[in-house]
Amino acid sequence: MREENALDRPIIAVVGTSRSGKTVVCDILSRSPRIFCFRELHFFDSNEHSTTETPCNYEAAEQLYAKLLDIQENGILGQGNTHAYGKEAHKQVENMNLTGKPAYTVYNNFLQYFSEQQKPGARPCDQTGGYVYYIDDMRKFFPGIQFICLLRDPRFVLASKKHKWSWQQVRQSGIPYREWIRQRLQYHPWILSKLWRTIAHKSIEFKGCTDVYVLTYESLKQQTQERIIELCNYLEIEHNLDMDTVYNHKIGGVDAIPMQTPNTRIETNQRCTAMGISPTELFICQLFCASEMHSLGYDLWKVWPNPLSLLWYLLIFPVKLVLAAMANHRRISRLSDAIKRRLAV
Repeated sequence: MREENALDRPIIAVVGTSRSGKTVVCDILSRSPRIFCFRELHFFDSNEHSTTETPCNYEAAEQLYAKLLDIQENGILGQGNTHAYGKEAHKQVENMNLTGKPAYTVYNNFLQYFSEQQKPGARPCDQTGGYVYYIDDMRKFFPGIQFICLLRDPRFVLASKKHKWSWQQVRQSGIPYREWIRQRLQYHPWILSKLWRTIAHKSIEFKGCTDVYVLTYESLKQQTQERIIELCNYLEIEHNLDMDTVYNHKIGGVDAIPMQTPNTRIETNQRCTAMGISPTELFICQLFCASEMHSLGYDLWKVWPNPLSLLWYLLIFPVKLVLAAMANHRRISRLSDAIKRRLAV
């Protein structure tokens, strides 16, 4: 049985594959007075008891609350000074009597209280994409929750992710050097393709569910207003003209060119190559994701891999898998459970 809070508005969770437009969607939703969007809080991966009924003692509840405040104020990459939020966390844990409550109740209280402080009457919205692996748990803990599941052509996910974490992009954006190393260690077309396939498979299963709205990056770009109106109807909020000004988001800032402009570059095979994706990477991606791509309406391209390059990716795959696990062991508290959820398909 889920614990109740004084404020208990239904949560919205924007989930799905990386580099698929979560920031854009949250910008759209933020233009409604009825929704407040949080940063990526990563609660379910980073808390050992996030999916259990295990009660938090006072210290654990205060530490979790302070950590959520830290992430919301400084981002997942800038967090690390929870002591600065200890006083506020201490006050909230006492006022809301959170000692002895499960971790997900502390998380829910944080969402409800913080969103009420920032935008009175608004529903809280968390944009952590990885929550797609925890949909069943979140349904149980948060009745009335609504999910927006975002997908994008996996070939362009690869291209966008590789481009984002290039050294030149990282230097321009000011992302911490250790985070660049972490991302480069875990980059492998097989790993990313497998993660995309799991999420896509889940999204296909969720089609038809009344609490999950599946949205593709491509349809949002090509039919912006129609998709936004559908999204508003799904969440039962009013559509307004400000929502129709949707921008392309790039690392280091926001591109002010509307997505629906005819000047938008066409995403083609040539564009992927220009962004540094090799034919071998495209081949591996399509090899893993072909079935789900077909179900989602993505056409397969004729591409031939370099045999030596393919052999190289095969040889380094177990090494990359180990490095990826090592690089994430501090961020993900239950690594074995996280891997199992991500490789479920």
